Amino acid sequence: MQPAETLGINIGYFKVHLETHSDEVLRWVKTLYSEFPRTDLQQDFHDFHIRISPPTQLRRFIRPQIQFYFNEHAPFVPLPRSQAVPMFEWGLNWCIANHAHQYLLFHAAGLAKNDTFVLLPAPPGSGKSTLTAALMLNGWQLYSDELVMIDLKHNQVHGLSRPINLKNNSIDLITNTFSNSVMSSKFHDTAKGTVALLKPTGYSVQNVLTKRPVTHILFPKFERDSHLQSKTLSKTDAFMDLIANSFNYLVLGNAGFQCATQLVDSAECLTMKYSNFSDAFRFFDKLAS
Repeated sequence: MQPAETLGINIGYFKVHLETHSDEVLRWVKTLYSEFPRTDLQQDFHDFHIRISPPTQLRRFIRPQIQFYFNEHAPFVPLPRSQAVPMFEWGLNWCIANHAHQYLLFHAAGLAKNDTFVLLPAPPGSGKSTLTAALMLNGWQLYSDELVMIDLKHNQVHGLSRPINLKNNSIDLITNTFSNSVMSSKFHDTAKGTVALLKPTGYSVQNVLTKRPVTHILFPKFERDSHLQSKTLSKTDAFMDLIANSFNYLVLGNAGFQCATQLVDSAECLTMKYSNFSDAFRFFDKLAS
């Protein structure tokens, strides 16, 4: 067995120490995170120590599998070795969602342009990641595709700007629409179907430490062949829908309630139904004008 290689990545508000025997993980992490600075493996404190390795010696040869280790604990069942790259991304999401309780965390995307910041909470299947990828490649700054972190004291968004996880038909749609996109290989037969990872733009990574207040909370929904429709959402409905997409609202107790309340009170709350990028771009650019 070849020796493990290690890599330290500064993703803005966290430092990640990665150790892996997987050439594919190393290659794609270096590509997708090439805009992020490296850390000093000996000198820097790292928030998350992650290892991606086969679970047993035997599994290197028979139906090879890969395991995600966090501080040498294995929180997930092993996956086929071919899914090692998305497993790193999903595992890192898990690390942040379960340990970064200095923030109110939402399963949401976040994008900024000019003085506008749009928070997009949405359940799987709503087209959130596809819309986020398209907006990022059309000039918006990516803050996050999966996890939006809100500072409990100042109610500002702290960026992650990590690769966007695209699924199934969205992969070819983004690749064919945007010639400037940098996409990983496709990883087939995962629990989410076929997935691929889209590299964040350099502009998004370079500005990852810029904190922003939320100006709009928007719940998107892709609906084939529909005309773009948007309507104002009541503060009460927005609050309930927002906290339904939080990872740690109940963990934070009153601090989470105060933060979520201030978010909803200070932002314009909307729903949006769309079917094509052109309409969505015009709508978002109007928000940012």
